Order: sequence, then structure tokens, then C-alpha cells
Amino acid sequence: MVEIDKVERTEILATPVARVTYQSAFEIIQDFAREARPTAVCPSNTDILSEARHDPSFRQIMSKFDLVFPDGMPGCRSYGQ
Repeated sequence: MVEIDKVERTEILATPVARVTYQSAFEIIQDFAREARPTAVCPSNTDILSEARHDPSFRQIMSKFDLVFPDGMPGCRSYGQ
């Protein structure tokens, strides 16, 4: 089990993005599904990160998500994965 509070994050275009693999993101999402509370997850590609950079209200909404993780190689490469 991956503890979401211990997941390192890196800012990409002013948005904190979890430094996870697809496998660990999947495990975190499975854990979220077992919880009794609603959760918000965003697989974020360059379009989403760019939108968050240019739209403060969108960036604020994304900052409240439980998990924002890279969806694609540009995001992964930005932190050396």
C-alpha cells in the first residue's frame, strides 16, 4: 500500500504533481476506492498542466485534488522517471 501523505510531489508548470509510477498511482486509486469519502484524481497531461498554469481558478481546483499524477512522458521526464 502506498501512503498518499508520503508521496513526493514536484511542481510542473506551477502545479504539484505526485512522483508516482502508473503502478503506484493505481494502488493509491484502489485505496481511495475503499474509502467512504469522495476523492478526486487527475491524470494530468501537458494540456491540463498548461491550463492550470494560465487559469488560476482551475489551478486552485486542482490543488484540492487528492492525487494529480503525470499522464504521459513529458510529465514523467520532468522529474526523471
